[in-house]
Amino acid sequence: MKKHIKCLLDAALIVFLLSCLPLVATTPGVPWYTPPAQGTDPTYDDATFTKLKALKVSVQWVNIPLEVALKDLSSKSQQADPDHLGIQFTAKIPSDTQKVSITITDVSIHNVLGYIAQQTHLSIKIHKGEVVLLPLKEANKPEQ
Repeated sequence: MKKHIKCLLDAALIVFLLSCLPLVATTPGVPWYTPPAQGTDPTYDDATFTKLKALKVSVQWVNIPLEVALKDLSSKSQQADPDHLGIQFTAKIPSDTQKVSITITDVSIHNVLGYIAQQTHLSIKIHKGEVVLLPLKEANKPEQ
């Protein structure tokens, strides 16, 4: 009987501890971004999107400014890129007002951007060799 109670207490503790963990999307590719329909956005670059999904990085950011995270992600993308070109990441907002916390290992840059977008409520535009984060309301506006 004591062994049974101990097993129940252990199970209850595990359930409690798991409920305290933040939710993390586990779907490969984080379905938060869909490329625009062909021909609808002349600035979109499919090669950069493919690179976002192919390059794997690890990050450990705890409450750091978005601008710092984006510089770090640009550096990590250059290190992970076989051509060492990487991808540049910029934000069209006062990036010192946004903070991100992400600790994740060996995932695509596409996934990391998904977590950044989720935490900051931003969207992205993909250009040749560059990703721009911008407010959601500006995401579908054509480039000037």
